[in-house]
Order: sequence, then C-alpha cells, then structure tokens
Amino acid sequence: MDLWPDLLQHPAEPPLLLRRSQVPASTWAGLLADAAYRPLTATVALRADAPDDAATRAIALASHIPDRAVLGLRSAAWVHAGGTAVEAPRRLELLVPPGARRVDPTLDQVSHEATLTTDEVVMIGGRRVTTPTRTLLDLGLSPRAEGLRPVLERLCAVGADPSAAMTRLATMPRRPGGRRARALLTTLCSSS
Repeated sequence: MDLWPDLLQHPAEPPLLLRRSQVPASTWAGLLADAAYRPLTATVALRADAPDDAATRAIALASHIPDRAVLGLRSAAWVHAGGTAVEAPRRLELLVPPGARRVDPTLDQVSHEATLTTDEVVMIGGRRVTTPTRTLLDLGLSPRAEGLRPVLERLCAVGADPSAAMTRLATMPRRPGGRRARALLTTLCSSS
C-alpha cells in the first residue's frame, strides 16, 4: 500500500504550540526566521496563523504549573493581557494556599502563599489563573507596582475592576503595600 498519495492529499497539521525541546536548535531558529512560528516565551512558539489569546498563552505555560498551584501576578497578567504592554514571564509566579506545600523554586518559577476565594480564580486553557481583578490587586501590592503601571492599565482594558480590587483590599488590614496599592487603584479608578 502506498501512503504517499494519502499524505499529499492530507498533510499533517503543524502543532499549534511548539516547544524548543521538541526540535533541533537549527529547526527552531529556521521556523522562527521563516515566520512559520512566532515566539510566545523563550521556550514556546505559536504557529504563525494561530490566534494569540489567553487560552493559548495559558496552554503554553501549562506544563510548568503544578495542579496545586494557581498562576498569579505578572504571569497571570501576561495570560490575561498579552500584547506589547505585558511581556512573557521569564519566571513563572505561582500561588499556593497558606500552609500548603510550596512549589520548589527554580530558575523558571517561584511560588508565593496567597489566600484566594473561589471567585478570584478562573480556568483558562485547563489551568487555574487569578482573575484580572485579583491580578490587578496583587500587582498593586507589589513593591514595584508603580513600574508596572502599563501592565495594570492593560489589565483594566481586559476587564479588571479597580473598584472591586479596592473593596477586596479593604478586607486585608495592615497588608504590606496596602496604602500604596490603594492610591494606585484610586488613580486607575479615576482614569477608567
């Protein structure tokens, strides 16, 4: 039986996502140089004709997210907002419940403890990710929040609610960075 005619009539569809480890370095470089794929992260590329959306970005990171963890902070911001204002994470930021076993830190990931309610987590691409509003709050509490202003504005553009983030912040008394976050969220509320 000759398979060639069948293969020519029904060529295999290239994968949506390609991991750098799946192909030789020369093939990886060639696919990117020929614009057959475009880089999503340092190790994952997206087929050129595929949409770059939240589900695709979450799937690109999925193999690095343990089941017990939730993708949060800048990593969640990238999943939700993508685009030029939010660059792909160099290091995944994972959230685990207080007292739970943390994800071992590596060069590629770090974990933090966080108390999350069920309405602060959504499933995207088969993985749990903090909502845009919770992500906005967490980044607003960051010591580097002012430098993240374009990211915070992009989160607002994709549905984060600064007023709801301020309401949640009110339930976190004496939270480090709370005063700074409240001022930043107030500014975001007035500009949206």
